[in-house]
Amino acid sequence: MDFRLGEKELALKEEIRKFAEAELPPDLVRSTVIDGEFRDFEFEISMSRKLAQRGWLVMSWPEKYGGCGASLLEQTIYEMEIAYWGIPGAWMGISGIQWVGPCLMLFGTEEQREKYLPLIASGGKDGIWCTGYSEPNAGSDFANIRTRAV
Repeated sequence: MDFRLGEKELALKEEIRKFAEAELPPDLVRSTVIDGEFRDFEFEISMSRKLAQRGWLVMSWPEKYGGCGASLLEQTIYEMEIAYWGIPGAWMGISGIQWVGPCLMLFGTEEQREKYLPLIASGGKDGIWCTGYSEPNAGSDFANIRTRAV
Protein backbone atom coordinates (compact mmCIF):
# COMPACT_ATOMS: atom_id res chain seq x y z
CA MET A 1 0.00 0.00 0.00
CA ASP A 2 1.33 3.44 -0.94
CA PHE A 3 0.97 6.01 1.85
CA ARG A 4 2.60 8.89 0.00
CA LEU A 5 0.55 12.02 -0.52
CA GLY A 6 -0.86 12.60 -3.99
CA GLU A 7 -0.48 15.72 -6.10
CA LYS A 8 -3.65 17.31 -4.70
CA GLU A 9 -2.54 16.86 -1.07
CA LEU A 10 1.01 18.05 -1.76
CA ALA A 11 -0.41 21.12 -3.52
CA LEU A 12 -2.52 21.90 -0.43
CA LYS A 13 0.55 21.66 1.82
CA GLU A 14 2.46 23.97 -0.51
CA GLU A 15 -0.41 26.45 -0.69
CA ILE A 16 -0.59 26.65 3.12
CA ARG A 17 3.20 27.09 3.34
CA LYS A 18 3.06 29.98 0.88
CA PHE A 19 0.15 31.48 2.80
CA ALA A 20 2.11 31.29 6.07
CA GLU A 21 5.20 32.86 4.53
CA ALA A 22 3.18 35.67 2.96
CA GLU A 23 0.84 36.44 5.87
CA LEU A 24 2.81 35.86 9.06
CA PRO A 25 5.01 38.68 10.32
CA PRO A 26 8.69 37.67 10.31
CA ASP A 27 9.01 38.52 14.02
CA LEU A 28 6.20 36.18 15.03
CA VAL A 29 7.65 33.48 17.23
CA ARG A 30 5.85 30.22 16.48
CA SER A 31 6.17 28.94 20.05
CA THR A 32 4.09 31.84 21.37
CA VAL A 33 1.25 30.79 19.11
CA ILE A 34 1.60 27.08 19.79
CA ASP A 35 1.93 27.53 23.57
CA GLY A 36 -1.18 29.69 23.66
CA GLU A 37 0.63 32.87 24.65
CA PHE A 38 -0.25 34.82 21.53
CA ARG A 39 -2.67 37.57 22.48
CA ASP A 40 -3.41 39.81 19.53
CA PHE A 41 -7.12 39.22 19.08
CA GLU A 42 -7.55 41.52 16.07
CA PHE A 43 -4.65 39.87 14.23
CA GLU A 44 -6.08 36.43 15.02
CA ILE A 45 -9.48 37.48 13.68
CA SER A 46 -7.88 38.85 10.51
CA MET A 47 -6.02 35.56 10.01
CA SER A 48 -9.19 33.58 10.70
CA ARG A 49 -11.02 35.60 8.03
CA LYS A 50 -8.20 35.04 5.53
CA LEU A 51 -8.34 31.30 6.17
CA ALA A 52 -12.11 31.45 5.64
CA GLN A 53 -11.72 33.41 2.40
CA ARG A 54 -9.47 30.66 1.05
CA GLY A 55 -12.11 28.08 1.95
CA TRP A 56 -9.90 26.40 4.53
CA LEU A 57 -11.59 27.27 7.82
CA VAL A 58 -14.56 24.94 7.29
CA MET A 59 -13.08 23.00 4.40
CA SER A 60 -14.67 19.67 5.36
CA TRP A 61 -18.16 21.16 5.55
CA PRO A 62 -20.43 20.50 2.56
CA GLU A 63 -20.37 23.20 -0.12
CA LYS A 64 -24.04 23.83 0.62
CA TYR A 65 -23.00 25.25 4.00
CA GLY A 66 -19.92 27.19 2.94
CA GLY A 67 -17.31 24.44 2.98
CA CYS A 68 -15.36 22.75 0.21
CA GLY A 69 -16.50 19.20 0.85
CA ALA A 70 -12.86 18.32 1.54
CA SER A 71 -11.83 14.80 2.44
CA LEU A 72 -10.73 13.76 5.90
CA LEU A 73 -7.16 13.56 4.60
CA GLU A 74 -7.31 17.12 3.28
CA GLN A 75 -8.75 18.34 6.59
CA THR A 76 -5.96 16.54 8.47
CA ILE A 77 -3.28 18.04 6.23
CA TYR A 78 -4.77 21.50 6.80
CA GLU A 79 -4.77 21.06 10.58
CA MET A 80 -1.22 19.68 10.62
CA GLU A 81 0.12 22.50 8.48
CA ILE A 82 -1.70 25.17 10.48
CA ALA A 83 -0.17 23.74 13.65
CA TYR A 84 3.27 23.38 12.07
CA TRP A 85 3.35 26.99 10.89
CA GLY A 86 1.69 28.27 14.07
CA ILE A 87 -0.91 30.26 12.17
CA PRO A 88 -2.94 32.24 14.71
CA GLY A 89 -6.69 32.45 14.36
CA ALA A 90 -7.18 28.95 12.98
CA TRP A 91 -8.50 27.55 16.25
CA MET A 92 -10.51 30.55 17.49
CA GLY A 93 -13.84 29.25 16.30
CA ILE A 94 -13.12 25.56 16.76
CA SER A 95 -16.25 24.94 18.87
CA GLY A 96 -18.42 26.35 16.12
CA ILE A 97 -16.50 24.64 13.33
CA GLN A 98 -16.30 21.16 14.81
CA TRP A 99 -19.29 20.97 17.19
CA VAL A 100 -21.98 23.58 16.69
CA GLY A 101 -21.88 23.74 12.89
CA PRO A 102 -22.12 19.99 12.31
CA CYS A 103 -24.90 19.70 14.91
CA LEU A 104 -26.85 22.45 13.16
CA MET A 105 -26.34 20.74 9.81
CA LEU A 106 -27.78 17.51 11.18
CA PHE A 107 -30.37 18.65 13.70
CA GLY A 108 -30.94 22.40 13.30
CA THR A 109 -33.84 24.08 11.64
CA GLU A 110 -33.30 25.71 8.25
CA GLU A 111 -33.65 29.08 9.98
CA GLN A 112 -30.85 28.20 12.42
CA ARG A 113 -28.62 26.96 9.60
CA GLU A 114 -29.16 30.14 7.58
CA LYS A 115 -28.45 32.33 10.58
CA TYR A 116 -25.45 30.66 12.21
CA LEU A 117 -23.52 28.61 9.65
CA PRO A 118 -22.43 31.61 7.54
CA LEU A 119 -21.26 33.38 10.71
CA ILE A 120 -19.16 30.40 11.76
CA ALA A 121 -17.77 29.90 8.25
CA SER A 122 -16.80 33.59 7.92
CA GLY A 123 -14.05 33.42 10.52
CA GLY A 124 -15.26 36.66 12.09
CA LYS A 125 -16.01 37.64 15.67
CA ASP A 126 -19.71 36.80 15.37
CA GLY A 127 -18.89 33.21 14.48
CA ILE A 128 -16.91 32.38 17.62
CA TRP A 129 -18.69 29.91 19.87
CA CYS A 130 -17.92 28.93 23.40
CA THR A 131 -19.58 25.91 24.91
CA GLY A 132 -19.76 25.50 28.66
CA TYR A 133 -21.20 22.66 30.68
CA SER A 134 -21.51 22.58 34.42
CA GLU A 135 -23.82 21.19 37.05
CA PRO A 136 -23.80 21.16 40.85
CA ASN A 137 -22.04 18.06 42.20
CA ALA A 138 -20.76 17.17 38.72
CA GLY A 139 -19.00 20.21 37.29
CA SER A 140 -18.13 19.32 33.71
CA ASP A 141 -17.95 15.57 34.34
CA PHE A 142 -20.51 14.33 31.81
CA ALA A 143 -20.64 10.88 33.38
CA ASN A 144 -22.04 12.36 36.59
CA ILE A 145 -24.54 14.85 35.19
CA ARG A 146 -28.01 14.30 36.62
CA THR A 147 -30.04 16.83 34.65
CA ARG A 148 -32.38 15.21 32.15
CA ALA A 149 -34.37 16.62 29.27
CA VAL A 150 -38.11 16.47 29.73
